[in-house]
Amino acid sequence: MRAAIAVVAAPPVTAGSLDKAIIRRYVRRRVPQIEACYEAQRRITPTLRGTLTLELEIAPSGRVSRSDASGVAPEVARCAADVIRQIEFPKPVDGDSVVVTYPLKLRPPGD
Repeated sequence: MRAAIAVVAAPPVTAGSLDKAIIRRYVRRRVPQIEACYEAQRRITPTLRGTLTLELEIAPSGRVSRSDASGVAPEVARCAADVIRQIEFPKPVDGDSVVVTYPLKLRPPGD
C-alpha cells in the first residue's frame, strides 16, 4: 500500500460574504483531484514539493468565475486551477463576488 500524499491546507483568505468554513469544505472535497494533479507531475519530478496557492473568484451565482493557481510546478497549478473552476459554491449572502486565496502545501509521502 502506498503512503498518502500530504496536502496541508492553511486557512483561506477571503474578501466577501461567504463563510471560510464553507469554502474550506468545498475545496477539501476536491483535494483528491488536486492530489492527482500533483502525483502526475511527481512521476516526472519525484522531489517535487511546495506551496500551491489557489486564487479564485466566486460569482454571485456561486460559480467560480476565475480560477488561477501558482507554485509547485506550472503543470500542477494549471491542473489544480481547472479542478477548482468546476466547483459550484453556495451563493454569497450579500449577492457580491467573493475573492479567495487558498494556500495548500503539497509534500510527497513520508516527507
